[in-house]
This record gives sequence, C-alpha cells and structure tokens, in this order.
Amino acid sequence: MRRTWRGKWIASAALLTAFVAGPVVAEDRPVISVSRLGLSPDRIQVHVGEVVRWRAVEGVRIRLEFDPHRDAHEVIQRAGEIRAAFRRTGEHWYIASIIGDGHQHARGVVVVHGAEGAASFPPICGPESSDRICVEP
Repeated sequence: MRRTWRGKWIASAALLTAFVAGPVVAEDRPVISVSRLGLSPDRIQVHVGEVVRWRAVEGVRIRLEFDPHRDAHEVIQRAGEIRAAFRRTGEHWYIASIIGDGHQHARGVVVVHGAEGAASFPPICGPESSDRICVEP
C-alpha cells in the first residue's frame, strides 16, 4: 500500500511539474543562438505575431540586418538578446554578426506563416520597427 501512495505522489509531482513548466518552455521558443560559429538554427518557421529571440552567446553585442524591402531596411544592434515579431508572411532573410568580431557574419531565414488565431504583438515597438516587423525596445 505504501508503494501505491508513493507511486501516485511521484506521478502527481511529475504532472504538476509538466503543467507549470509547460508555459515557460513554450514562451522561450523560438530562439536563435548567435555566436562566432554562426546561427543555430539558421532557418526557422513561425507565425505572424510570434516573438522570435536572437540570443548572443556570453551577452556580446549582436547586429541583425534584415533584407531590404521597398518600405524598410531594418538594422538592429543590442547586447545579449533581440526580440521581434513579424507582421507579414513570407521568407525574411537576415545577416547576423557579432559586433567587434571583424567581418564574420551568418545568414539566416525566418519563414512566417499566417497567424494561428489572433496574432499578438509586443506592447511597444522600438524605433527600428517597420510595418513588417515589430522590434521590442
């Protein structure tokens, strides 16, 4: 009888952990790691309004330069992390580089599909934003 109680307790604890940790894990995606070795992954697929995070290894400054369009050419530089949500569907390519690391850079692609339900964007878009991408300040 003691094993049954213990087994139920372990199963309940595992379920509670999965329930609590689930939203935290989901909130942390998609993440693109930017390092001197390149991007990981270098191609991702998201939905309109889904926040994408570019994280620099060791908190170094990174620079993202998005493909030029008729209406905008976004260049973003930050230390540690850049967060942005795309407002338009399609393939958006970019070049990522570590600032102060010579001319090393890597090319990546974000493929944006239609929104799953109502798209939600960051509450405030920074000055680097355009009508196709909202960059968090």
